[in-house]
Amino acid sequence: MGRFLLGLFLLAAPAAAHPLDDSKIAIAIDGAHLDVRWEISLRDLDAVVDLDRNRDNRISAEEHAAGHIAIETYVRPHLRIDADGQSCTTTGAGSQVFTERDGGSFVSLRYGANCARPPARLDIGFDLFAKEHITPRALVSVTSGERAWSGALAENQRSLSIELGRTGKVGFASFFISGALHMLEGVDHLMFLCVLLLPLMLAADRSIGRRLIEAAKVLTAFTLAHGLTLWLAALGIVDVPARLVESVIALSIAATAVD
Repeated sequence: MGRFLLGLFLLAAPAAAHPLDDSKIAIAIDGAHLDVRWEISLRDLDAVVDLDRNRDNRISAEEHAAGHIAIETYVRPHLRIDADGQSCTTTGAGSQVFTERDGGSFVSLRYGANCARPPARLDIGFDLFAKEHITPRALVSVTSGERAWSGALAENQRSLSIELGRTGKVGFASFFISGALHMLEGVDHLMFLCVLLLPLMLAADRSIGRRLIEAAKVLTAFTLAHGLTLWLAALGIVDVPARLVESVIALSIAATAVD
């Protein structure tokens, strides 16, 4: 069994590890003013804004500079922030910072937005890439003084409401859902679950009912772990390099298969 699973891993390994290109949206509230910072993968943006001019499958600082106006024009309308039912108005053109890390290129947009009054509730809408069927997650963090809130936005959940009048808290439900979807999106995760569940389901010394219960426990724990990871990333507590994550995932699949 172990040899079979290891062989399956080796055949599928080239497609197994997938990059982590979640957007990160950070909103800092200061009275009626919002300071918005939004980090986006330029590789994802290249699918809708022609940035890779020399077709070398990487976005350079020069290519970002050449396309920064197109980025601003395309991106801004896809993030909407309302305060107590009224739109907050963006101020000025904002700024963009180009960064490279983990083999990828990213742009951080920063701009301000003014609300009619200090908000009691923020409604955040996100539909970037929806028409092109590219659906990266957006990890959202909102801060106001010492209080903090967070959530996750994706294709299946394009809006997020945060009640600011309550004690600052972190909403975990949206991260649990995103964790489940993230698990289904990646071949690596499905393979890891396969090598965990297949021996369990084929165990002859357990009843079918017992095997199903144990399988449900494994799936729940795996999903909770993904939700927790997204939650910590949104809060900025964990920021593990994507290449390291991909390597650990591949090694864990191989080790589990051998075991």
